Amino acid sequence: MITKMKKLSFLVYAKEYEDFLLRLRNLGVVHVVEHRRGELDDAFVQLQQKLHTYELTQTKLHKLAAAGDTQDKHDTMALADLDSAVNELSAVEQRIVSLQQELAAIDKDEDALQVWGDFSWQQITDLRQAGWNFGFYCCAEKDYDTSWDSAPDIVPIAKQNGKIYFVNVTNDNRLLSLEPLHLPVESLSELKAHRTRLTAELDEQNSRLGILCQQMLLSMDEGIRQLRSEADLMRVRLSGDAMAADTVVWLEGWIP
Repeated sequence: MITKMKKLSFLVYAKEYEDFLLRLRNLGVVHVVEHRRGELDDAFVQLQQKLHTYELTQTKLHKLAAAGDTQDKHDTMALADLDSAVNELSAVEQRIVSLQQELAAIDKDEDALQVWGDFSWQQITDLRQAGWNFGFYCCAEKDYDTSWDSAPDIVPIAKQNGKIYFVNVTNDNRLLSLEPLHLPVESLSELKAHRTRLTAELDEQNSRLGILCQQMLLSMDEGIRQLRSEADLMRVRLSGDAMAADTVVWLEGWIP
């Protein structure tokens, strides 16, 4: 059903304008004619930016709530804590992404070391400091010189997928013409311990993310409602047209 609207014009003393707008909102004015379209102050722009951040966060929270475990209940967050919570939520998400990337890097390093076994880098460092050259090599089977099998300074380690892995250990300057491999700086056991620490932290961050989601969700809905109301009021405030040397303000609006 279409409701008939009435258009009203108001001429208000400038010093009474703020109180008038509050009363006008309570009376149910649903639309105000904008006379100052485009003239927005810094406070209004900042409010709009905050509202946009809250709306993006709200969408994110609903997605997290739909994908996560919501059996555990947590107290709703106070509206005054929302700003800091939004920042914390962003920091937690960034840390989760960082941890996932670090774990992916560990996967890659473990794959590179599997064929060599769990050796000690410290022992190799000690050998090098004692004057021994120690290199890790890999080549296709067809490129492997079978005479190397009898060389005392070449030790085959493994043969996998058509490739031969071997080390070259010598105390003189006789080096192979092949380019040595550059292996991860952590051993397999060190990588395993590193993975355990990162996985534990990732579990903690995911748990914190779930708690923040539940605490913020209802509060964020209310926070957005208040910000929209404040933005509407500020937009109306900027819609008035100052007259008579800014002593009065002219405003037009529609009411049901």
